[in-house]
Amino acid sequence: MARIIGLRGSAPRDPGATMIIFDDGEVTGNLTGGCVEADIVGHAEELFAERESGTRSATHRVLTYGVTDEWALGVGLLCGGTVEVLVELLDAQQVPHLVALIDEIEAGRTAHLVSAEDEGVLVHAVTDHEGILIAGPRIELPAGAIDDMMSADRGPAGVELSSLVVGDAVEGSLHGRVMLHRFGSRRSRAILAGANDYAAAVSSVALLIGFEPVICDHRPAFARPELFPDVEVRGGSAAEFIRGHARRDDIVIVLTHDAAIDVPVLMAALDADVAYIGALGSRRTHDDRCRRLIEAGVGRIPLDRIHSPIGLDIGARTPEQSAVSIMAEVLASSTGRSGVALTHTSGSIRPAACVRPRVATRD
Repeated sequence: MARIIGLRGSAPRDPGATMIIFDDGEVTGNLTGGCVEADIVGHAEELFAERESGTRSATHRVLTYGVTDEWALGVGLLCGGTVEVLVELLDAQQVPHLVALIDEIEAGRTAHLVSAEDEGVLVHAVTDHEGILIAGPRIELPAGAIDDMMSADRGPAGVELSSLVVGDAVEGSLHGRVMLHRFGSRRSRAILAGANDYAAAVSSVALLIGFEPVICDHRPAFARPELFPDVEVRGGSAAEFIRGHARRDDIVIVLTHDAAIDVPVLMAALDADVAYIGALGSRRTHDDRCRRLIEAGVGRIPLDRIHSPIGLDIGARTPEQSAVSIMAEVLASSTGRSGVALTHTSGSIRPAACVRPRVATRD
């Protein structure tokens, strides 16, 4: 197993990104988009060979890849940073902690994989979201390490994985460092009001980029699961679903022009303080919608939270093109980015919160 455990500068993947190399040569995942993977596989093969020959001197290696001009152009590390990768040989004794981790993820719970070096050997433990030990030995972490991890500003992901490294980096070795990787299986929901072609397209893109789509429509003829086979479809009021189930990290998108639906849904979304609120429609439609919301008692300041006309200006016309535009705006909003073409911007091309792991030192 290979993991990014340190990053200075910028790279295609964040600390915590993982790649699995099997002893038959099969590889799952990537760390840099293909530029250092071949070298990492070579180190893994050496560890496999040492195990088979009985000459194994270590269970893991820490590799540091500096940025040459050629490599920088290949993976986008134009700021002149470095990537640190831990390559670890997984043996039978490490299976229980991985099984415990998988069990937590499959049960929909956030878990942490804590790794440390003990007399040259990597040891692992699995904790729950509060740091309570589930499997493995107790590995001491600095006070507040779990809270620091949980407060990191992260975007939506299918299996969210972020990383914290405790201690100072020493090239080629962990030297007392403790690694904390968070696996959070809970997805932010994309609650879509209205079951139609736009909902089908938006739900597909939302699912692809890590959201859990939920399509709500009170009309039985439209709220048919067979029309949207890969997502949850709920009959009944979208506004009631939002009031009863919406979380602050969810997003709400109104994909209907029905005046009887959009105002209650938008009011419920504003009350729930969800992460993003958007509504399909022209500027005239939105002006009329805002008038009706004001008549219903909504203040003018909350109305500024509603994105409408929804989406980025990319010339979208079809439902599928509109879905790309809409979800691109959702991502830009969640990361605080402008949505402007990168060729017309300067500075880092990645959100600042994802550039490097949070670092703490032991007491």
